[in-house]
Amino acid sequence: MLSSLRSPIHSESASRDFLERFLQSAVRAGENCSSFSQRRAPCCFTGACVRASYWSVPTCYALTLCSGSSLDQHSNNVSLFNLVEQINFRPGAIPEPGSMMPLEVHAYFHFKPSELGFSFDVRYVLVSVDTSLETSSDVFSYRSSTPRFRTRTMGLPLPPVIGAYELRVDWRVAGSVSWNREPLAWPIALIEMSPQPPRVTH
Repeated sequence: MLSSLRSPIHSESASRDFLERFLQSAVRAGENCSSFSQRRAPCCFTGACVRASYWSVPTCYALTLCSGSSLDQHSNNVSLFNLVEQINFRPGAIPEPGSMMPLEVHAYFHFKPSELGFSFDVRYVLVSVDTSLETSSDVFSYRSSTPRFRTRTMGLPLPPVIGAYELRVDWRVAGSVSWNREPLAWPIALIEMSPQPPRVTH
């Protein structure tokens, strides 16, 4: 379900102990570690909220849903087609929960030069605006090979209840347990409604 366009459109664990050992060895080697900044962010799971502290790897600077995209091989620029903020389902025709909605998830990350080479995991979460119910995607693993790292993931699981949602992106250093949630959110409404007859205008 995952399509990666390398560097760039792309893709367990270094635990906190691993990061501490890495940073200590970097300091001993005389490398500049000043670009690593600690931040605390809530890592939310269904019915629970856990706070974890990690070094700022990575930073998500763009998150969106669309129906398709194209990569220009010459300029390396990406074109997104039909940005999606609402999906309408016919009454009685809503697919089973967990069915993959035919959408592309685009998440673009930024790394400082000293943060390159890290392996990290990413998952996408639909969070209900009304109930905070969360529906997560599979976990995808990447390695930060370039300062700007673009990912395109095909398909998003349908939540068990339709309504208003926000798409969020979580990441963790490969091999760790706690997730770090980025502040970006993309609104998506899942609505059950009958098709409207065409309107005639003059």
